[in-house]
Amino acid sequence: GAKALTKAIRRTFGRDTPIQRCQIHKARNIAERLPKALQAPVRRALRQAWELDDAVRAERLLRNLARTLEPRAPGAAASILEGLDEILTVVRLRLPRELRRSLACTNIVEN
Repeated sequence: GAKALTKAIRRTFGRDTPIQRCQIHKARNIAERLPKALQAPVRRALRQAWELDDAVRAERLLRNLARTLEPRAPGAAASILEGLDEILTVVRLRLPRELRRSLACTNIVEN
């Protein structure tokens, strides 16, 4: 999600270089904008979308989730849509599930 990092990557490797945003941090940012009662079900829905092998279906699920949340939690809905392409990069690249799990978050880099 760091704009400076994204800019540096694009400048160095080209504007079409795929970037994967951290799904764990994204889920945390979304949950922070939700009432307590909605946090667990929304986290499950996010995980369900991220575990799909079909990026089109995953995006559809996330857009529907955002639409559903809009009336009760507009900030969370906006957070889902912000960077939507970049939280599905590993799905679009059709990486094996084990590799997707590692590359879908920044923990490997941060550690």
